[in-house]
Amino acid sequence: MNRAAPKVSVFKITERVGKSKPYYVRWTINGREAPVATFTGYKAADKFRSQIVHAADVGERYWDPVTGRPLSMVTASAVNVAEYCRTYLVAQWPNIEPRTRQSLAVALVVFVERSAPAGAPAWTVAQRSEMKVWLTKADSTMSPPMARWCKKWSPNLAALDKAALFEIDRRLRLRMGETRSLGSDAARRQVNTAHHVLDVAVASGVMAMNEWPIHIKGEDQRKKAKTAAKAKKRKVKDVMTIVNGKLVLAAMANHQPASYLYRCITCLGLFAGLRPSETLALEFEDFDLPEAGFGSVRIAKALTDAGEDYGEEDEEVGSPKEGLIRTVRISPLVVTEVRGYLARTGITSGPLFRGRTGQVPTSNNWCRALERACKSVGVKTVTPYGCRHFCATHLVNSSVPLGRAAKQLGHEPETLVRYYLHDVEGDEDRTLELIAGVFEE
Repeated sequence: MNRAAPKVSVFKITERVGKSKPYYVRWTINGREAPVATFTGYKAADKFRSQIVHAADVGERYWDPVTGRPLSMVTASAVNVAEYCRTYLVAQWPNIEPRTRQSLAVALVVFVERSAPAGAPAWTVAQRSEMKVWLTKADSTMSPPMARWCKKWSPNLAALDKAALFEIDRRLRLRMGETRSLGSDAARRQVNTAHHVLDVAVASGVMAMNEWPIHIKGEDQRKKAKTAAKAKKRKVKDVMTIVNGKLVLAAMANHQPASYLYRCITCLGLFAGLRPSETLALEFEDFDLPEAGFGSVRIAKALTDAGEDYGEEDEEVGSPKEGLIRTVRISPLVVTEVRGYLARTGITSGPLFRGRTGQVPTSNNWCRALERACKSVGVKTVTPYGCRHFCATHLVNSSVPLGRAAKQLGHEPETLVRYYLHDVEGDEDRTLELIAGVFEE
């Protein structure tokens, strides 16, 4: 990922008479003042200042958030895994999406914990939360117990030889506190993150080489085959019929005014296939709602779920997944539902789906509304994202071409086939009729 170098301003050397180290070198990184460097002699101070100026002039990208110095000035033996992961994440933070920040932070917490040698005490949930805050917040400080843990157990980058990296690789592929393996996607994400961070450390000059192990091809193939077999077993699940989907939608409305909001956003998931994050970011101006026939909705934004931990207020709404802006055709059923919601609420501009206090509806409340409606109809509970799976399955079952169905949903046909297609409840008899029609004609 290309990343802009931080803006560094270096001040003139100042002298404070009466101090044991009277010469002070001060500089700021993106407006934040770095820890002052003090020297006994002017020459040493001038040499140090020249190194800082040179690093800023050549556009060094990675600066240690603890010392405020470029990593080219930090020796490998002085940097441990925890410190470098923080340096890496703080440097990357402004240039990555909030959702990516969250997954990256979680993966690096796991990397820091599992890079510790045998005998290191396991972390508590509170310690993992503290490490995540420390990694993501440049101005945060570590508690004394956590600082002692890192000093004693977090290995220096220079100590990560081939044997140590092989053991870290093995641990990253296991579930937390267990000997069972993670799923292939989760394991690959954790391993790839740690591997990439160390590659950047090598490129930054704070690590001599990254000897991350290359797995034996035959062994990898056996593991992939085993994981694929498990995935097939997990994938055998049903989505409700279209009739039941409409009954669930009808059952969502009750005496609570907010129930009509949840009914409308559920309709956009079940019968238009929108992602929940896309639906909750919709505005009045995004819709074309004719009195009859098909309408459309333009998907140009999505909620990031950044929150206070992973983003600023102006980052709560970002681009859709993969940055794909698209226009989705919506059926007369969906058009009628949205028009009814607008008539009930009186909304004529701006965001459509906000609670009484102006807040975005929470996932928990949406799930509870869906659970109540599903129970009242007597079908298995569906989640907000499960509504999208419902739509995808029925689009393909109704002979909508794969390419068009994938375009409607905003992803590739391969993704549609791999993750979104399921059986339909009670569809076995229809399947047998179709098979008979093919082979018994």
